[in-house]
Amino acid sequence: MTALKGVWTLLLFTSLRLIAQERIIHHPPIAAQKGQNVTIECRIEGLTSSVRFARVYYRESEEQKYKFVFLRQSAELWRGAIPGTEVTGDHLQYFIAFRLENDRLVNFPEQEGEFQPEEIPVRAAAPEASGGSLASSTLDSPFLILAPAPDQILPSGEVLIAISFARENIDPASIALFLNEREVTSFAVLSEHVLTFAPKNLSRGAQRIVVSAKDQDGRQLAPLQQMFFIRDAAMPVKPQLQWTGRVYADGRYENIGGRNESFALTGAEFNGRYGELAVRGRVFLTSLEDGAFQPRHRFTLAVEGAAFTIEAGDIYPRYNDLIIWGKRVRGMAGGVKVGPFTLDAVFGQSYRPVEGAIDATSGLHRSGTYGQNLIGIRPGLSFRPVRFGISLVKIRDDQNSISRGTNPKDNVVIGPDFLLSIDRGRLELRAQAAFSLLTRDAGLGVFSSEDVDGMFAGAVDLPIDPKKYEKIIIINDTTVPLQPQELTSCAFDMNLKLHYYRNLVRLGYKRVGSDYFSLANSWLRKDIRGFYLSDRMRLFQNKLYLTLGLERYVDNFSQGGTKPAVDLNSVNVALAYYPGKGLPNVSMSFRRYDRSNGVTDVQIDSLYASGVDTTDRREDSRQRDLNIQLGYQIQFWDAAHYFSLGYIAAIKDDRYDASRLSGYFSQEMTSNVNVLSWSSTYHFPLRTALSFSTNNNLMGGLANFSYYSLSAFGEYKFLHNRLASFAEIRLTTTNGTTLTNEPIEVQRNHLRAGASLDLRAQQTVTLETRLVTYSSSRSGAVPSAYTDKIVRLRYEKLF
Repeated sequence: MTALKGVWTLLLFTSLRLIAQERIIHHPPIAAQKGQNVTIECRIEGLTSSVRFARVYYRESEEQKYKFVFLRQSAELWRGAIPGTEVTGDHLQYFIAFRLENDRLVNFPEQEGEFQPEEIPVRAAAPEASGGSLASSTLDSPFLILAPAPDQILPSGEVLIAISFARENIDPASIALFLNEREVTSFAVLSEHVLTFAPKNLSRGAQRIVVSAKDQDGRQLAPLQQMFFIRDAAMPVKPQLQWTGRVYADGRYENIGGRNESFALTGAEFNGRYGELAVRGRVFLTSLEDGAFQPRHRFTLAVEGAAFTIEAGDIYPRYNDLIIWGKRVRGMAGGVKVGPFTLDAVFGQSYRPVEGAIDATSGLHRSGTYGQNLIGIRPGLSFRPVRFGISLVKIRDDQNSISRGTNPKDNVVIGPDFLLSIDRGRLELRAQAAFSLLTRDAGLGVFSSEDVDGMFAGAVDLPIDPKKYEKIIIINDTTVPLQPQELTSCAFDMNLKLHYYRNLVRLGYKRVGSDYFSLANSWLRKDIRGFYLSDRMRLFQNKLYLTLGLERYVDNFSQGGTKPAVDLNSVNVALAYYPGKGLPNVSMSFRRYDRSNGVTDVQIDSLYASGVDTTDRREDSRQRDLNIQLGYQIQFWDAAHYFSLGYIAAIKDDRYDASRLSGYFSQEMTSNVNVLSWSSTYHFPLRTALSFSTNNNLMGGLANFSYYSLSAFGEYKFLHNRLASFAEIRLTTTNGTTLTNEPIEVQRNHLRAGASLDLRAQQTVTLETRLVTYSSSRSGAVPSAYTDKIVRLRYEKLF
């Protein structure tokens, strides 16, 4: 029953998440130009909470790590600029992430985000003469930029910016002027039909003008943007310091059923650039830091130049995703580039030592965690269109770091990676491979060849003398594989990317052996092989997205032990249409996931006097998931209203369900979710949201339950929108029956209220209170009723 309670808790938690229907509306740029800022604009609809922060994460298509810039809000739009100094490759990849106050994370592209980012081509830099305009003027725009001309090249000194507008079509008080992502409206002069601004001493290079406004009914109009250039051949260009960042502090008092769960945290992060030198850093401190667990504090400082990189603190290296891919290492890392030659290295501690203990009550021994040291190196060659490298990572538990520990491990992994990028990155072929040796218990020491031969009666033939390689890896009878020539500890992955005619096609094949293991990527799935194919199409000026996907894998393909191989097949189809205001947006997705191991008979293991011992290993199941979302924005009651309707269905069938043995818990399941939300933004500073959702579930043909959830949210702003007060209530009821036909009912009520004050210099102070009451008709290990009281104070400053 404990497992069933866990399922109920998970579904109840999921139901709360399904109430919100926030969605990012964004139309990616058609292309970018080398050396020029890339402006990213979006809006978020259906908000049922406040936005904590918004970011654009970006990288070149050949890079492994993402960088980010913050998005700033202006009216309904959120804007950010990817620095032109970072736009140097053939393709730019990015995704947008909003973090909300209710801890929801909303991404664009939806669900994919980091793993399937948007990708736009990067064109050659504009010549120092007119051409290749990035202006986005439209014939129906109420604005006309009189000066400068599109892509005009001007000398340094004072520049006149003049913009005319049709006064009858817009609200003059709503006009906002931006120059290079900085709002300069307060410095401009507004006459009856013309807005003028005369900046001085602009830096050499590309300059971007953006002007936006609302119409007389308060609707946001499409912004107008235009480029011009500053040229001064007589004067050397002096680098300018560019940087963004934030600092924050957060204190939370929480009392759950009389138990104090309070904590506090603070931190800062920044990104800066001066010429070719880039610096980024992060500090995160929390009162939950405890030496009995792995570190929760985080420190990072990185300095990057044209030919070097240095990092210190908590590092997340990415060399080869089969070997080391985002594993936290506290230590040092760096890289150098000399011509086509590159060298990257990292060393530090992937786990800190935590001593084991003996429970004073039960007398049970809790094994500790050894300090784990990691060192990695990747020499490589990089010359277009080829990049090649070999990664070597050594991970070993420090047996002297604790006194109460078991099975210290020793691991060595080596493998090459290869990238071929041609046709300006439209065609990319990536391949990587790896070979591992893992000793599961290095505490036994090194065995000789004779020891291994005697232990396995000659069945194992070691190709090396373990004593000679003790410093590299400790080899004994727990080392896998003892016979590397069988290639059970090999892994490789190869994929092809084709980006043509608005199609982003990916085709790949992966094989990971049953004995392959990297402690620097321990979550990698083993003993699996197969291929995947996907295509994401962008049509109608990036308003229509069509995604097709196919995966065919074999799990446990080595058929090690008694389990048979399992065929895993999935098909995915997704469609999203964002036509713009005045028309509904639609997104639909369908996924089918099949599992089959080919076993058709129940296995009879042995006969006993009392009966037959049987095992049912048959597996042949199909799961189908359908997700439909409709959204529509309409204007009435002097407000902009956004309606969202969602339907989610999940059905899992078991071919052998009717013939299962007595006592077998059925895996069949049906779930149907309906979600309706209505959010409104009024002409005066009021924003409201109302959501209602239902979920009906049938598990195993026996347990059935349903939940009903109602949520209401409101936000009103005072003091010229500097003070925002908000309140939210969520009521959730769950009722049904368990597998034993026992009725159950759960009630969860959540009340949240607070205020947020915007101070000068982009500072924000937020005070929030929450009251959560929970009651259940069942008693057990989990309290049948409790009250959760929360008070939270947060300070944040953006730079």
